[in-house]
Amino acid sequence: NLFSRCLTSLAFGGFWDTKDTIHIYRNLFDVRGGVLYGRPSVKSPIKKHSPGRIMADHGGPPWSAMNIYHNTFVMTGGSRSAGMNLLKARKGSYPRRTFNNIFLHTERLPRYLGPDPTLNVHGDGNLFFSPASTKAANDSFFKRYRSSAAFEASKKVQPDGFSTHSLVADPRMMMTSPNWKIECDFRLRPGSPAINAGIPIPEDWPDPLRKTDTGKPDIGAFPLHSKPFIV
Repeated sequence: NLFSRCLTSLAFGGFWDTKDTIHIYRNLFDVRGGVLYGRPSVKSPIKKHSPGRIMADHGGPPWSAMNIYHNTFVMTGGSRSAGMNLLKARKGSYPRRTFNNIFLHTERLPRYLGPDPTLNVHGDGNLFFSPASTKAANDSFFKRYRSSAAFEASKKVQPDGFSTHSLVADPRMMMTSPNWKIECDFRLRPGSPAINAGIPIPEDWPDPLRKTDTGKPDIGAFPLHSKPFIV
C-alpha cells in the first residue's frame, strides 16, 4: 500500500480496551508532500502546510499491539526522532515491534530514541538515513542509546541488545537523480547496505515477499529485484 499526503497516516482513537494485534508490513509511507493545514486569512495569506505524521492518536486511547516490519518511511520534516515516533504512546501490556524498516529523512536525521524494554517495545534491523545529515557513523548515532540503562536492560530480552543490528547508511535506491523531494523509486540497487541486513521475522507474521527475498531479509518494503511499485 501507499500512504501519502495524510495528516496522520496511522491514527488511533476510542475509549475502549482492545485485544487486537495489528501487522503493518510492506507499505510505502511517503509523506513528503505534506497537507494543507489551516485556512489562509487577510493577516496570513500564505497557505499553511503540515508535513504530516506517520502515527498518532486521538484522545489517548489504549494502543493496539503492533508489529511494524518491512516498510519504507519517507518524511520531509516534522519528526523529532529518527524512528518517526513509531515507538511513542506505548504501554507495557501492548507490545510494539519495529523490524527491518527504512526511515528516510530528506532534511535532517533527528536523534535516535531507542526502545525501552520495560514498556514491551523492541526495535532492530532498521536503517536510518538522511542525505543532508552529517551523522553518518553508526557508533556516534547509536552511542547515547547503547550506553543507556535501557539498552543494558534489553539484553535480558535479547542477548545482544535491542537495535544492535540497526544501522545508519545510504540505502542506495533506484533514484535517477539526487533530488529526494521528487524521486519515487524506492527499490534497492545491487550493493545496497540494506540487502541481507535485516533480522529474521517470525514465521507466523504475514509477508507476501518472504519467499522472493533470498538470503537474510533485506531491509525496507522492496527487496532486491522486486518489481516496480505501481499505484
